[in-house]
Amino acid sequence: MKIWCFILVVCLSQSTIAQNKLVKQLPLQDSIIQLNFKSKLLGDRNISIWLPAAKKRTENEKLSVVYMHDGQMLFDSSQTWNKQEWKVDETLNQLLLDSNYKRCMVVGIWNNGPLRHYEYSPENAILEFLNPQEKAQIMAQYHQNKKTNALDKQSLLGNLYLQFLVQELKPYIDQHFPTLADANNTAIMGSSMGGIISFYGICEYPSIFGTAICLSTHWPGFYALDHALFQQATLAYANNKIPKLPKSSRLYFDRGTTTLDSLYEFGQNEIDQILQKHLHPNQFKTLVFKGANHTEKAWADRLAIPFKFALKKEELR
Repeated sequence: MKIWCFILVVCLSQSTIAQNKLVKQLPLQDSIIQLNFKSKLLGDRNISIWLPAAKKRTENEKLSVVYMHDGQMLFDSSQTWNKQEWKVDETLNQLLLDSNYKRCMVVGIWNNGPLRHYEYSPENAILEFLNPQEKAQIMAQYHQNKKTNALDKQSLLGNLYLQFLVQELKPYIDQHFPTLADANNTAIMGSSMGGIISFYGICEYPSIFGTAICLSTHWPGFYALDHALFQQATLAYANNKIPKLPKSSRLYFDRGTTTLDSLYEFGQNEIDQILQKHLHPNQFKTLVFKGANHTEKAWADRLAIPFKFALKKEELR
């Protein structure tokens, strides 16, 4: 799409209300706003925010919010490493023409390259459901895969990343944009490891996130089935830690059947059995897309399906 872009530098220690005041009214054309967000928890982080075009010339419209990981991959294929994108704006521009769906904005949080795997990991699953020897083994695998000296050898960052979303980013978004701030109107969404942290996010913060959308969820954690500890810990966490979710909560999962997605059948089947014990059938959905691979193009091709599940108005469910 043609991107209408405003560059805003956000510092939590200073007031930015005057700088961003006009964002309270939706633009006449859908727009993408780029933020350089200075977090006390994570440091600088790029954020891409998509706003739909104003439905009417009104100052009172408020939007649901979808927080999406890997934000640099969502909107503009000319700027991504593999020249692919999710086509989030194109998909929502079409979907939101239908009044059966809640109008929303999207907050895309860019990943942090070498630390992505650390930030998107279900930290408490590994801390609570592996013994010390198993923890040492899985941390060795993390550091073998990620050549970085940016953190202690015992550290994961999943909890800190979620704290950043809940304690810093979401309050800023709710203050400076026309949002519906309750859990029923707040979703967390991602693919691969982004699917893992989305599932973990709704489990850890069910009063904040009412919906988790998880595409091609990377249950093995690494890139071969022989690294079973991550999946073992995640499944044990799910079986023991899924909270009692409100009836309005929704969880969506899907997977393809080729490339990395070919590794996900066992983990997803196990999660489905766990969800059946904890949730009403209307609260979750799992789909399989035969022949689909592990790429942004594949996720873009089916993106309307999870958005429809997540954004359908309550009275129509």
